[in-house]
Amino acid sequence: MEVPELHLAGDSPRSYHTFSLFGSSLKCCVISDPHAEKAAASVAVAAGQLHDTMPGIAHLTEHLVFMGSTSFPVENEYDTFLQQNGGHSNAYTDLEVTCFYFDVAAAKLHPALDRLASALSEPLLKVDSLERELQAVDSEHAKNITQDHWRIHQLSRQLLGGNNHPFSNFGTGNKESLLQEAG
Repeated sequence: MEVPELHLAGDSPRSYHTFSLFGSSLKCCVISDPHAEKAAASVAVAAGQLHDTMPGIAHLTEHLVFMGSTSFPVENEYDTFLQQNGGHSNAYTDLEVTCFYFDVAAAKLHPALDRLASALSEPLLKVDSLERELQAVDSEHAKNITQDHWRIHQLSRQLLGGNNHPFSNFGTGNKESLLQEAG
């Protein structure tokens, strides 16, 4: 695929490439800077809290995708690789999307992208990982309930969404909500 190159006015060494994958369903923008020491990437998946079939399942899945993949089966290999190469990763689950992102030493961008793509396209979703990540989601919820902005957010969801609207769902979930729905 030929990717058109755009140059913005000025003395910037950066080039900007825009293109689409899979027909036009995935729009991409790549910014290249030959002087950058770090590289970064992010992916937004069109599945968030409003799509939950059980309270917190999108959030739990966000946690699980990095616990090994078919191509990289060692649990936490993705994060270990990034840390060993000057980078880190994170993710968050919003209402309509789940976003995954990382940065890494520029020379390690391609192997980092391989790991991210593998995590998203072929996660192992092992049972023992599930048990640990359920605990991580539960701990995150316990931390959140002590913070006023999270309590206000949940109150807003209840008041604005009502009981029959997806906005009122318990989006972050906890161990109890996830096990109760699964059980």
